[in-house]
Amino acid sequence: MESNPAYVYEIELDNPLPQELQLIDPVREVILVAASPLAAITYQHDGPPSFLLGVIDPENMRKFLDEQAPQPPPAGGTPRRANLTIELETIVRSLRDAEILAIGNISPAFIRQRIEVSL
Repeated sequence: MESNPAYVYEIELDNPLPQELQLIDPVREVILVAASPLAAITYQHDGPPSFLLGVIDPENMRKFLDEQAPQPPPAGGTPRRANLTIELETIVRSLRDAEILAIGNISPAFIRQRIEVSL
C-alpha cells in the first residue's frame, strides 16, 4: 500500500446542480481569455495537422514538433518549425490534462466509483 495514494472519483450529478455546487471547465476558462483568431498572436498554428500530436505528447511525439512548417510555392520560404504560442500550448494542455473542477461539497450519494491511481 502506498503511503500517499491518489484517487479519481467517478461521479454522477443531477441537473440542475445542487445550489452549493459550482463546476468549472478549465478549457472553457482558457478559451474565454484567448485572443481573437484574427489577432497577430493567437492560439492558431502554422504547422501540419500532425503538429498538435507533438504539443499533446512532446516526450513521445517530438518528431512532429520538429517537422518543417509548410511553405508557399513556388520558391517557398526559409525552412523553420511551426509556430507554437503559449496560448495554443495552454489550450492543448488544458484539454489534455484537465478534468471538471468542483467548488463546493459533492455528496457521497453522487459518487459512483473511486479508482486508486499510482503516481
